[in-house]
Amino acid sequence: MATQEGKQGSTTRPWACSCPLSQDVYAVPHPCLLCDEHFPTRADFLVHLLAAHHAIIDAVDDIANLPRYLEAWKPRLVDRALTDFFVAFDTHGDPSNGHADAGRYFMLSSTLEEDQALRRAIHAQQLKAVLACQQSEQAHMSAQPCFFCPTVAPNHRELLLHMETAHYFDIGFHANIVHLTDFLAELRVRLERFECLFCEKHFGDRNTLRNHMRKKRHFKINPKQTAYDRYYLINYRRYGHTWRTPATAATPLHADDDHDDAAPAPA
Repeated sequence: MATQEGKQGSTTRPWACSCPLSQDVYAVPHPCLLCDEHFPTRADFLVHLLAAHHAIIDAVDDIANLPRYLEAWKPRLVDRALTDFFVAFDTHGDPSNGHADAGRYFMLSSTLEEDQALRRAIHAQQLKAVLACQQSEQAHMSAQPCFFCPTVAPNHRELLLHMETAHYFDIGFHANIVHLTDFLAELRVRLERFECLFCEKHFGDRNTLRNHMRKKRHFKINPKQTAYDRYYLINYRRYGHTWRTPATAATPLHADDDHDDAAPAPA
């Protein structure tokens, strides 16, 4: 049961999480499939692959862990013709549209049986690691302060229940969330800089923010914020379906907003 206390809960993990999703897989070194270069981010790698090698990876967003995928493919491509695995296709440049790079390009297709098997294996490993991390986190829950009032809940589950019933703030069922400690910490940081969790406007102080969230019914998170993807188990269970999917028919993000009470975002 939640209690009214001034004591603050910790958002630091009291356990060692080995799950690869405990760190952002978009921001770890990405080895190039076709040369010896490495890139600090996913975006940098994909730009290089296209510009330097005229190559792309089919359905790249569906790959659970791109660095692991690249490391698995790289030795398979040594001393092999690119067309042994990549599909070649020709393009015609159109300078009027800013696409003047005509020529032959290559695509590593997800329809390739070997590629499908690798994607499924990585996906299964990722899901197993995420579930293990979730189980470990649930076994090491600590007291957590409410975002909106002095209440301190004895654990994460009770905190979510309290915020849903007392403040109508709901981020989802506890069992469907992974890395909940990190998720709560990220949301708390946003609130501490007076940012609305739904429309992501910034305000001058806490009271103005609270009034805005209450008036606009913004006691919820932004369904278009991809930074939250890593916290929802559904994103690891199957391809092409995310926690945002059921909300596609919801009211547009800024449909009921005015612009009088928002402050410029901090520099």
